Amino acid sequence: MRYSLLVAVAALAVGPSAYAQKSAPKRTDTKVAPQPAPASLSVFSFLGDDTETPTQRTELNGSKCTATGTQLDCMDFRDPKIGGADLKWMQLTYNNGLLYRVLASTWTNRYSALLDAFTAKYGTPRIEVKKWQAKSGATFDNSVATWTFKGGELELSSLGTDLDSALFTFVSTINSPPREKPKIDF
Repeated sequence: MRYSLLVAVAALAVGPSAYAQKSAPKRTDTKVAPQPAPASLSVFSFLGDDTETPTQRTELNGSKCTATGTQLDCMDFRDPKIGGADLKWMQLTYNNGLLYRVLASTWTNRYSALLDAFTAKYGTPRIEVKKWQAKSGATFDNSVATWTFKGGELELSSLGTDLDSALFTFVSTINSPPREKPKIDF
């Protein structure tokens, strides 16, 4: 107690700023080691289109594409195939002529064929096992392979919209149309 009182008296005699200077830690400048630049990501390409080159597409597997404003939708329900896997359906969507979304569904037993084909074309994916829940409440393991590209990601899920389907999706954050303002009509 006597020591604390002496320190307080000395601080008042010397002045509060002098005491603070003596007790403050000395600043030492440290140099931050330069970090390597992130590896350059590749541009996503699919069926002859990519996310940086405007498409010339007017149809997909014989089905005409439909344009609405700046968006072009191309749907294929005529038994499309990717990497030897039969698909249930496939959709390519463009904004201002640039590919921004790919959606497709196939049967679960074709997941391995798609995984092999995508790995051969795009390289080794990051694979996670996520829980998938059926309408009945039952849960299943869902293997999800993800490839990262410049401005987007491709995901291949072993379980898609139901137990009998696998699903792959690509979405470009760069080419996506701006979100519409919510309609307030109430």
